[in-house]
Amino acid sequence: MLTDSPPIGDKSLLETVWDLLDADTELSDNAKYVVIAALDSEQALSEQLGGGTTTQQRPEAGTVEEEPAGAFLREIRVAGFRGIGPEATLEITPYPGITVVSGRNGSGKSSFAEALEYALTGQSYRWKNKAKLWVDAWRNLHQGQPCEVRVDFTIENGPKTSIGAQWPDGADLDGAKHWSQREGEKRQDGVAALGWSTAVEIYRPILSYDEIGGLLEQEPSKLYDALDKLLALDEIQDAENRLSAEYSERRQPRKAAKDAQAALKRALPDVDDERATALAKLLRSRTPDLDAIAKLVSGTNTSEQATIAALEAIAALELPDTDTAASIAAELRDALANARTLADDAMRTAEQRSELLRRALEFRSTAGDDSVACPVCGEGVLTREWEAHARQSIANDDSQLAMYREARYQAREREQAARQLLGSLRDVAPIDGIELASLTTYREKFKAASAIPASTEDIPGHIETHLPPFVEALTALRDEAASTVADLQSVWAPIAEEALEWLALERKARQSDETVKVIEVARKWVQDNAQLLRTQRLEPISEGARAIWAQLRQESDVEISEIALEGTRTRRKAVLKGRVDGKPAGALSVMSQGELHALALACSCRGRPQPPARSGSSCSTTPSRRWTPPRSTASSMYSPISPRPGRSSSSPTTTGSHPRSGSSRSRHTSSRSPARPDRSSW
Repeated sequence: MLTDSPPIGDKSLLETVWDLLDADTELSDNAKYVVIAALDSEQALSEQLGGGTTTQQRPEAGTVEEEPAGAFLREIRVAGFRGIGPEATLEITPYPGITVVSGRNGSGKSSFAEALEYALTGQSYRWKNKAKLWVDAWRNLHQGQPCEVRVDFTIENGPKTSIGAQWPDGADLDGAKHWSQREGEKRQDGVAALGWSTAVEIYRPILSYDEIGGLLEQEPSKLYDALDKLLALDEIQDAENRLSAEYSERRQPRKAAKDAQAALKRALPDVDDERATALAKLLRSRTPDLDAIAKLVSGTNTSEQATIAALEAIAALELPDTDTAASIAAELRDALANARTLADDAMRTAEQRSELLRRALEFRSTAGDDSVACPVCGEGVLTREWEAHARQSIANDDSQLAMYREARYQAREREQAARQLLGSLRDVAPIDGIELASLTTYREKFKAASAIPASTEDIPGHIETHLPPFVEALTALRDEAASTVADLQSVWAPIAEEALEWLALERKARQSDETVKVIEVARKWVQDNAQLLRTQRLEPISEGARAIWAQLRQESDVEISEIALEGTRTRRKAVLKGRVDGKPAGALSVMSQGELHALALACSCRGRPQPPARSGSSCSTTPSRRWTPPRSTASSMYSPISPRPGRSSSSPTTTGSHPRSGSSRSRHTSSRSPARPDRSSW
């Protein structure tokens, strides 16, 4: 916090805030830049928080803002508006002083003032809170067309400037066409081209009777808001609002992560799972290890995941097809039988026929004749034709032998298929921490089925005997493993999913945590120093208002001791403390209506000289009949400025007539103080 604050004097709000920031050695540079950006605009704040390269720059020391030229009211010309029918003109001396426009009731005083207010601002403080019937009576009943207002100003060191409003026949109050024009230039739509809009809103140049009365008679927050805007302290409130909005938005990820973590912690004690216990332990850390939690939740390198994987592997074991197994056994049996049959016939044919024919061929070859008598029967002749036939018979025997070889090949193929079937059976080892009731039976059936007989002849029977019980046991084991996985997952899966969602939120929150901290520090700084800024910047206003009141109060025994702005937001209020006959008292509660109006005028007039946004003219419709002669004299004495050299101080005149009661009168008074005024344009 700050211990000593630099004097404010006539510095701008931005310069004052920079001085306070520089004096705070505990505040980081980043937070200081955020404060300045918040004073600027939403876009500047967003860019500063977004890591933009633009750094907030302090205004150069010694820079003095050029004092704008003063704008002094010269003439108001009205036709068809309110109580004025035919065109009437109110001429006003365009130099410093107080001009009193007087006249009896209905002479048009308020009509001129409201015409000026509407031409400048496009609205009327007096009308906006009135009933619709009141607002609808704005056009003159006797002569409502033409309906227009024209206001002329004298500008210091500048051309004559005029503004106006014109209503077509039948137009509503809001249907006016506003315009502005500098002498020698083209008429412009609206008054924005003059650059007066913001200043007119903050430093209202029209103070109606209703507005002055309501300033103190309404709730204290109204005066608070008026002074806050006058001192440009509404920019502080705007900055706080921007920071609060950014804080609320950017802390949402952290809030979401915090809520998700709390919900996750509440759910873990009810989960009977080692992973839940491990997760709860990790979450107890002030800054949980996100990588460790991610590994646990996703199952990377954990015994729990290994258990799940083992169970899933059992549930995924391929189940032998019993029909296919039976077919393999039958085919192997048939192939073996066919090979045995073919082997017996072939051997007998080959040994007998081949031996006999080969000897006969040898005998014929030894004889050397073409025709040789058969040595067996003695009747036949072993001719060349017989030799060919004998050789064909030997070839046929070779064909029988080929069939035998094919039968043996088929037998070997069926045997290999049977052995592959039995070799594909898998044993299952027990899983630590998991009890499977069907595992023992399965392992017994596996042992029996996987023991392949030594004799190939026994394999078909082995398959038909042991494979069906094995398939039955495997089916039971697979179902039990799948059920166990489902049970485990039904408990852990929701927790794992919830943990993954929290992980995503936590990672996002950690990305914005540092920015949120800076915003929070900047916002707290603005909140802590807002009252200091109000107090310091209000002091010149307070002193001036007390000085003016000291003159205006004349015979009043109420003394104003302090004007303060207290509270914020819905509890904001302007406090006026005073003394009555030297005793402390709330100033407002002991004042008469006339005194309240005089005090409100003192507060309002003190706002006029605040550079650099003061008009050369202001208009008040406070009825002077409510003031005693001494107070009227005091109000004239208050004028802090004298006519300028070379300017006439003669009283202005009013031309034109009022349809009801003639003309208003104006007279100009000024003090003889030689002080030169502070001045600015709207």
